[in-house]
Amino acid sequence: GLGWRVDHIWATRPLAERSVDAWIDREARRAKRPSDHTFLAAEFIL
Repeated sequence: GLGWRVDHIWATRPLAERSVDAWIDREARRAKRPSDHTFLAAEFIL
């Protein structure tokens, strides 16, 4: 199907508490033959 599978980002509680942003890169889904997975990114204050 054309459904999305968003991969996960796992973090310990201390790291999760330092997360400041997360986003899905939708550009890859516009390709001629896109993957059913979508890039997921996150930003942390370290």
